[in-house]
Parts: sequence; C-alpha cells; structure tokens
Amino acid sequence: MTDISELWAKGITDTALCAVARNSMRHFVEADEHFKKHRFASALASAVFSIEETGKLYFLAFGGGPKKQTHRTKQMMFILLLTVLEGMGWWSHWRTMLKDGLSADTVLSEQQLKDIADHPEIAAFVEALRAGLLTNPKQRLDTFIQAVIQKEQRDGTTDRWRPFWEGQLHKLRLQATYVDVSDTGEPVSDPSMITAESAEFLCAGALGLLTVSFSVMKSRLCGPLGEFEKLVVTDNLTGRDTVERITQPILDAYRRAKEKERVESGNVQQGC
Repeated sequence: MTDISELWAKGITDTALCAVARNSMRHFVEADEHFKKHRFASALASAVFSIEETGKLYFLAFGGGPKKQTHRTKQMMFILLLTVLEGMGWWSHWRTMLKDGLSADTVLSEQQLKDIADHPEIAAFVEALRAGLLTNPKQRLDTFIQAVIQKEQRDGTTDRWRPFWEGQLHKLRLQATYVDVSDTGEPVSDPSMITAESAEFLCAGALGLLTVSFSVMKSRLCGPLGEFEKLVVTDNLTGRDTVERITQPILDAYRRAKEKERVESGNVQQGC
C-alpha cells in the first residue's frame, strides 16, 4: 500500500491545513449548538459551511490547489461519505487501486470482477486505468467518484443525495439562510421549513467527513487533532451515533492496513 505521505500536494503548509481544519470544526460546533437549541435552519447552514471547509482541506492536501476550488469540487469527498452513509460500501474493494493504480500483473478480486460485470461505469474506470489515462491518485479518485455517481443514477438510488453532487449544498445553505419571494409575492423558500431530519443528516455528514479526514491526515493536523478528539467525546454530539455506526468499520480497516504495513516494513512510525 502506498504511504499516504506520497500523495501530499507540494507547497501547502501544515499551518494552512490546520487553520482550515479548525475553521471546519468551528462551523460544526456552531451547527451542533444550533441543532440542540432547535434552530434547524442555522444548524444546516453551519453544517454545510463545515463540509465545504473540510472539502477544501482535502483538495489543498492532495493537490487541488487554493485557486482550483469551487463549491462543487469541495464537496467531492463528501460524495464517498454519502455512499457509505447510504449503506453502499462496495467501493471499499477498490481502495488500493485508487491509491496505487492498476499494474499489468494486478489480479482482480472476485468482487471486483463482479462489479465490472454488473456496472459499466466501473468497467469504464478500469479500462481507463489499463490505458494509462489516470496517472495520479487525484485523477483516479475523481474519475471513480464520477463512476459512482453514474452507477447510482442508473440504479435509481440517488434521490436523497442528488443535490450534493450537483453542487447544491451551497444552494441548500442559502435556502436555510434567506426567505426567497416569488414574483407573485409568495414565499418560495423559508428557513423555518428546514426539518430536524435534514439538519441532523448534514451534521452527521459534516462530523463524518471531519472524522475521516483527521484519520487520513493525522500526521499533518497534529495541532487541531487534540481539539478534535475532545470534541468527539462531547455528550450528545449531533450526528455522532450515525457517524460511529457507519465510519468506524472503515477507520478500523484503515488502521489495520497501516499497522500491517508498519509491521511488514519493520519501521515503527511515530504519530502525533
């Protein structure tokens, strides 16, 4: 397995990444406070801010660059989290290939062969790998995400989270912030219409994305890591039960893989 440090973008300092991580946590804390006081529109808006900032963290760390961000691209990693939240965790079989690519002697697993046979979008992704068109991890991840989107669109399992990949989190945040009035004088959107379910779903997404990001980027987020660890043990943290139930198996698998790599290499890595 490729060391995650090999994927870091050049020229982005740890100071910058820590500042973005702290700002994402700040927005999540505000979302949590709003939700507990039944201010669901404000909770949703703050959760979206947190998601966008954590998306920025990912793109800064892995090569997006500060001038290449849009509201849509900052949400790309969240799409994979949503896939997991919806119970579609089959993509985990492809994690190593996303990191390392596809060599000529790579043997595909039975599950991967089944995915290719069942899903033309995944087959097209593998064909692009074999053709040498996806030369770096970011290209592979972005292409795979688009394949996931196309697959779920075709399968008809996308209704709940369609707005997230269509770049509408920003629009959803505006709906939670302002009253929009039509030409006829009637309200088109009203923050008071935001439901507790929608707000909690976005809070869980924001916390889950932070949890995964801190796990993956631990070596570069030493400063705010302690703050995050204190945050996640807060009583009745909004969305925590959902996040723990869904993401813990993923994080455990990631840690086991890193431990196996450490043992096999014989080098004890120093953490934060």
